[in-house]
Amino acid sequence: MTTTPVSQTQSPNGTKRQSPDTEVVPPKPQRIEDTQGTEASWEKALTVDPKTTTSVSRQQGQPKRLNPDSGTFIRIVVGGVVVAGLVAFAISFVALYSVAEWLGLPPWMWWAVPVFIDLAILVYAGLVLVHKARGERTWPSWLALGAFTVLSVVANGAHALAHSHETQWQAYIGVLIAAMVPIAIFVATEQLSRVAIQDMHSRKAEIREQFELESFEVEQQHQREELEFEQEQREWERQNKRQQAKRESEIEQRKHEQELAALQAESRNSVTSGHQPSIPEPTTPTAPVKRPAASDDALLEFVRERVAEGIEVTGPMVAEFLEASDRTGRRRLNSLKEQYPELFMPGETPENQSSEPQGSDA
Repeated sequence: MTTTPVSQTQSPNGTKRQSPDTEVVPPKPQRIEDTQGTEASWEKALTVDPKTTTSVSRQQGQPKRLNPDSGTFIRIVVGGVVVAGLVAFAISFVALYSVAEWLGLPPWMWWAVPVFIDLAILVYAGLVLVHKARGERTWPSWLALGAFTVLSVVANGAHALAHSHETQWQAYIGVLIAAMVPIAIFVATEQLSRVAIQDMHSRKAEIREQFELESFEVEQQHQREELEFEQEQREWERQNKRQQAKRESEIEQRKHEQELAALQAESRNSVTSGHQPSIPEPTTPTAPVKRPAASDDALLEFVRERVAEGIEVTGPMVAEFLEASDRTGRRRLNSLKEQYPELFMPGETPENQSSEPQGSDA
């Protein structure tokens, strides 16, 4: 049995001393608990420090760079792309409206040419976004979108070249800018599909990252629960060992008190026997208690009556009369036959009585 200190106090010189209150703990294999090792590391890792959390949140609240995945940034970019596309569509609409006169259409139908070309660009651009979001093939929509874009480039360039210019280089610059208008619509649509629409690959990547993050959180929670369970189990084992040690100490205390009382009683008896020598008591042999027998006269009268009636007297009959055992009845009957044989043979002579062998009752 060993004792484990319940509390320790520190002396003025810096050393620790054990308080008088101690508890008895049963001996157990030496085990060095990892109070500063893995368990402490886990607790430190799984414990959330409010100061650290506040500082981290402040750092996260004041980022040094723009987050390209933030909703505000994406809305700004999408808004700029939409505005640029609308402006390009308006410029192309005016140029194609003038080109519609070359087709020989009446003036009231000139609006149909820019709508036919530029609206087709917008429609096929929207179809590209839809197919890309669904994870379907997008090359047919891209092919149609490219064809109408080339047509719009040619029409806008021809319109710019048809106007009169003071110098030749002004015509070239006008053709270049007019040709870039439908290309701007095409590029705006393609960039819009990259920014605003999430394709299957990026969606799978985000789902994978989300799953890994959730798995990590679940693992952290599981490890935290395991650590708490181990701490509770160790605390329960300590309490159980403490109670068991307390019971064992109480049992040993009772045994010690009983042994001490026995030793004290033995010492008192030895002191008393030293002053007064013991006198041996006389032992008297114990004789078996005999049952008072009935008078021989009554027994003789009983036997005489039975013989006179012609009834054979047996040991059980004598035992019943004497209220004794069958063995006693047979013994008394044999004794009567030895002492008074003529009592059992009333009709015979003494010679016959002497010559007749004495029988015994079974």
